[in-house]
Amino acid sequence: MTHKKSFADFINERTHADIDASGRIPYVSGQSFYITPDDIAGYITEADSTYSGIQTFNIGSLLDKGSYVFDIRAYGALIDGSTDDSSAVAAAITAMGSTPGKLYLPPGTTVINTAIALAVTGMDVIGVPGESFISTTLTSSNSRGVFTISNKNSIGIYGVGFIINGSSTAITSYGHNDLHIVSCSFTGVSTTPGAGVISLAGGASPAVADMDNTLIEKCKFYDLTGTNARTIHLYPRNGYTIDNLTVRECIFENAAGPLIHLDAYDLITNVTIERNRIKNPRQNTLSAAFVLTRVTEGLVNNLVIDKNIYTNTDTSVNEGYFASTYSVDNVRVTNNTAIGACDNDVAEQGPFLAPGRTDYPQKGLIIAGNYIEGFNSAYDADSMTNTEVYGNVVVRCGGTFGFGYSFQYNCNVHDNIFYNCRVSNSAYFTMVGFGSSDTGPLMCSFTNNVFIDDRSLPAPTSPAATTVVGGSLTSLTTYYYIVTSVDYWGGESTASSEISATTDANKKTVRLTWNKMPGAVNYKIYRSTTSGVYGASSFLSATVGQRRTYDDTGSTSLSSGSPPSVSTTRPTYIDYGVMLFGQKDFSSVVVTGNRFYMPYDTFTSYVYLENDTEVRPRVFKDNVFEDLTGIWDGKYKNLGNISGAITFNYYDGSTLAATLTGSITVTLTDGVIAGDTLTLILTQDGTGGWTATWPSNFKKVGGTLALSAAAGAVDVIEMSWDGTNWREVSRSMGLA
Repeated sequence: MTHKKSFADFINERTHADIDASGRIPYVSGQSFYITPDDIAGYITEADSTYSGIQTFNIGSLLDKGSYVFDIRAYGALIDGSTDDSSAVAAAITAMGSTPGKLYLPPGTTVINTAIALAVTGMDVIGVPGESFISTTLTSSNSRGVFTISNKNSIGIYGVGFIINGSSTAITSYGHNDLHIVSCSFTGVSTTPGAGVISLAGGASPAVADMDNTLIEKCKFYDLTGTNARTIHLYPRNGYTIDNLTVRECIFENAAGPLIHLDAYDLITNVTIERNRIKNPRQNTLSAAFVLTRVTEGLVNNLVIDKNIYTNTDTSVNEGYFASTYSVDNVRVTNNTAIGACDNDVAEQGPFLAPGRTDYPQKGLIIAGNYIEGFNSAYDADSMTNTEVYGNVVVRCGGTFGFGYSFQYNCNVHDNIFYNCRVSNSAYFTMVGFGSSDTGPLMCSFTNNVFIDDRSLPAPTSPAATTVVGGSLTSLTTYYYIVTSVDYWGGESTASSEISATTDANKKTVRLTWNKMPGAVNYKIYRSTTSGVYGASSFLSATVGQRRTYDDTGSTSLSSGSPPSVSTTRPTYIDYGVMLFGQKDFSSVVVTGNRFYMPYDTFTSYVYLENDTEVRPRVFKDNVFEDLTGIWDGKYKNLGNISGAITFNYYDGSTLAATLTGSITVTLTDGVIAGDTLTLILTQDGTGGWTATWPSNFKKVGGTLALSAAAGAVDVIEMSWDGTNWREVSRSMGLA
């Protein structure tokens, strides 16, 4: 017979199809392969009389016509879900001899309880996705899989569903070049500790050859459990390596974590993990991570984690993080969407990313373009060099992208957005923290990032009520209203000021309006006919989204609900804008162009030193802090009324103003680099006569400086830091 294309070509082309225009992965549970008669037509020569009427044939019939196809039914397989068909499957492979063939698993359930060696280079195993299944209770002490590959090349497994209820893996390879696992599914309970469902060179019989060019594509891993189980286990041993592996467009749902474990005893390189979908990874004795690497220096490099979608709603997964890249060099974590279970009060979820190790700095890390929500930290920074973090949106995470522990060199964090980050059980209530257990970060920068925390949501402002024509409210009646704001978590603010409107015979609709409140996701409206009295059933309606207008036509009846007496919106857990801790030297760090917004609360301090011995960044400028007290840009700050011991801190602003209500004893904190300037503007109160005692690190022109004594007198004193002392540059005394 003459083929235009082989059926194998057809299978391969179909299974390697890209995600469709709607973003769906072609194979999902319950769907088959989209194979239609029209699909098959054209792969067979129409002139071949043997195949007349091909469009009415099913897949099994088609395969039976080809001499290169080995249908396991021809070798005694019953496919009844109970009879062990292992010998029939093995016989079909034996019948291939040394010529590559297609092992066909028809729709139904094939029971295999003896490990099957895929022993013919170039062979494929072909099933129908969603219809062809393998069920096993195989017990294997050496972690051999239902299908085992040992130094065989160009092996394909397409469209097979594995139901694992023993102690084996589904697929194990001890060496190969070109292994494709496509459009397969995996479920069940594996009782083999650490085996994985797909295992490359694991167990007591480790690698016998390198494992090169592996594709795992469009597979579904679901409802997988087991003791210390992994889902995909990369486990090179005996000096053999894994190179060029791709896990693409797969679904992981309720699967055992770690889902992809780079457990490198030998080299793993050039790994791409992209466009996968992950939901609720299961917690085992190992962390329920999407990607986990072994803590062994230098054995994993060139790792790309790109465009994956991760969601976890299971608050019991305490260690569930998106990825750990410990001791991995050249890593790109880009364009992922990851939503964890952390609700911003309790840190149920681990970090989004845990890179680096104290004893092995990670080299060449890029974290860019990710949406990160609901993790107890976005970035658990440890030792690393040459890192760039940019373009990420971080929401409701317990921590942010700062500089963390041990050693960091040439790490640049820029152009990220952080929204409502910091949990209540955090040790440091700060928007961004710089700390280190080693020498401190070297040649690092933190620039052009935006921090917003608006969790202390106020009531709507400027509410108004007017009557309009139409409606069914009672005429000649005064209706009273209040409006509340509702935040992301369902918390509700206190009530707005009360508004009212009186209907008449024609205007029996009341139109309400109010101002948009940043941080509000919707609003609630309450109604009464008695001013100031809103009972247990005074709730009228909630607006949709952030709509700030509502027409009360009378068609909606009041229901159960009353405005809260105190706000139930989330509090702001922020005391400081920037915090330096660990008694370390941050003089080589640049902090510029960042924006810190806390519109409904107040910073205790814009910049805070944990021990007051930390060395401040050499460049700290053009940062803007905004809270209820107003806007501070790092240049000018009014300290208000002062008396007694007072510290003028250069990091509070290069110009500091204050009004003396008593005599003062001054402390001047050090500058950062020679040439820093500080200007003091000191005003006597209405009494006047107050004096200043100056510190020893302030060198005055002529050795003395007495303040003007007159009530209301203003003195302007300018000084410059020489690296050791502040030296007076100029003074303008007794200004009006």
